[in-house]
Amino acid sequence: MNYKIVFSVITGIVISLTSNAQNPVSADTANSNQKGKWSQKFAAALTLGGQRSTALGSSTSSYAFQGMANVNYTLDYFKKDYNWNTVFTSYYGLAKFAKDLPAQKTADVLMMDSKLIKRFRGSKKFVYGIEASAFTQYSPTYSYAADGTRSKIAQFGAPLYGFQAAGVAMLLKKFYFIITPIGLKEMFVFNKSIDATLFGIKNGRSSVIPGLYLKVNTTNLTLWKNCMWNASGTVFKNYNDRNSSYVVNSDIKYKVSKVLSIGWTFYMLYDTNVGTINVNSAGVPVMVTDSKPQIMQSYGLNFGYMFSK
Repeated sequence: MNYKIVFSVITGIVISLTSNAQNPVSADTANSNQKGKWSQKFAAALTLGGQRSTALGSSTSSYAFQGMANVNYTLDYFKKDYNWNTVFTSYYGLAKFAKDLPAQKTADVLMMDSKLIKRFRGSKKFVYGIEASAFTQYSPTYSYAADGTRSKIAQFGAPLYGFQAAGVAMLLKKFYFIITPIGLKEMFVFNKSIDATLFGIKNGRSSVIPGLYLKVNTTNLTLWKNCMWNASGTVFKNYNDRNSSYVVNSDIKYKVSKVLSIGWTFYMLYDTNVGTINVNSAGVPVMVTDSKPQIMQSYGLNFGYMFSK
């Protein structure tokens, strides 16, 4: 099975589930701005290093040299007990898996995430709110047959993913926990030249999945001087067919200077109904159900800068 293709297709899902923009602001911060206050941040980064992709229970494993660019814009509004946070994120990455093969995408995401939260009266740790996000990709994604023939399986707007949720969260200084019993994941394939069944859509060009969403997160936890750790674990429980998806993400960065850091990222996806894309003997991409946990590790140098206002 071609797990390189799997990661190219599902990267957008993983980024949405594991990062979900920013850590919700603390209730103390929101409460300190009685008249309302806007803030914004812009960050850009380039990462150069290696990548390893593995499917547990399978002999499939790949190594590659990887380059990834990331641009992030965050807009926040604080007033009394309220915080409105909106983030625009863009990722694009390429990896070279073999000398005789062209570079392949490892990330291709254009995403917007927006959330509105309010703290419970008299509480400094508990908030409730709503969140909505949408994301797609920039450029086409292809699957390749053994003879090198390629077939387009995704492009901008096909698919387009959506996510909405309403729930509560417990906020600590460096940790937070979210539970959203009302969650919806949508998928749309607007371009009719793209086979919607490759993304698990059995009928039509769209699907809506209600479910339960749980997340535990730590943000900017100091391991030692100049070394920060960000990690998250998420679960989405599908109410329709009781399938579940589990994502674990861990990112460690050691800051060398204002613009340079060394990092290692580990991320694992396990979905009880995940689909992988194979190419059959006729050269046609087909979806095959496979529930092996998938792991991707990235490591290398990160060149980045944050502009704040």
